[in-house]
Amino acid sequence: MRLRPQSLRPGITLLEVLTAIFIMGIGMLALLTLFPLGALNMAHALRDDRAANLAENADAVITVHDLPNDPLVVGDVPAKISNAFVSPAEANFADLTAGGGWMGPSHPVLIDPFYASLGSPVFGAAGAPQPGIVRRSVSLRNSHPLRGLTPLSVPEAVRWFSLPDDVAFFPNGLADTSSGFVARGNEYTYSVFLRRPRASDPSVVERKVIVYKKRVLTLQDGETVYNNAVPGMAVAGAVNTSTINLAWPATLERPKIRYNTWVCDVTYDNANLTHAQFYRIVGYTETGANSLALEVQPPLKYDCTALVVMENVIEVFERGTGRLP
Repeated sequence: MRLRPQSLRPGITLLEVLTAIFIMGIGMLALLTLFPLGALNMAHALRDDRAANLAENADAVITVHDLPNDPLVVGDVPAKISNAFVSPAEANFADLTAGGGWMGPSHPVLIDPFYASLGSPVFGAAGAPQPGIVRRSVSLRNSHPLRGLTPLSVPEAVRWFSLPDDVAFFPNGLADTSSGFVARGNEYTYSVFLRRPRASDPSVVERKVIVYKKRVLTLQDGETVYNNAVPGMAVAGAVNTSTINLAWPATLERPKIRYNTWVCDVTYDNANLTHAQFYRIVGYTETGANSLALEVQPPLKYDCTALVVMENVIEVFERGTGRLP
């Protein structure tokens, strides 16, 4: 009897299976790395969306409530020291000679009801010869004549100077209504810098909206001042360059500098008053045990010798004067 050869059934060897699993594992690991990157990009996108939304809200609040002419900002009697667009050391507009007198620019003023309520009347004060920038709250009397001259309370400041963001939830998934209404995060707040290009003309006002995330509202924090006049400190930045050299005494901690940190030039000079220019840090280099070289954008508009490192600032929107009547 003749035997026929048995046909072999095609299959995969164990080595081939292990090789396929190895290759698939590498592919899965590559895919898994995309998830945290995607989550990070989503977080950045949400943050930028919130910041832009809050900046638009700020524009509406500034215009509707006429904040550049609020009595707590300009004072009831424009020629008196209560006018925040005039330096606290000057008695009236006629003495505003440092910036070219009546026809020159005014001093800047920071509308910041949160820190104003904490008793902080000046932003970036670094001692002589850097006086800093006047910090003010607002009364909203222009839009609510019966309010009087009372500065905003903290709950009122939260209403007008923050973004009611994500709803707070209990662990069981229900919204937090323990206070009688739905609790909001209020992580995003803002303040406003104002300056008149011509001190005597209140109808044209430059403004900048500073947006914060998770800013501390119960005590003044996150505004560290560095000034050439302080022993052991050195701030040096030349106009039209993109580098600020910063040094500090060994007794102080390292500045909280990282990428995308914002700094404000609060240098005072006779030609331009307090600069109040904002720059984003796009890079930095350790130049010594207690010194850094900061790379900023945009290039410096003036020589810089006094600087405020601003924590929790995520964006500064320069609105110019075109949005005001």
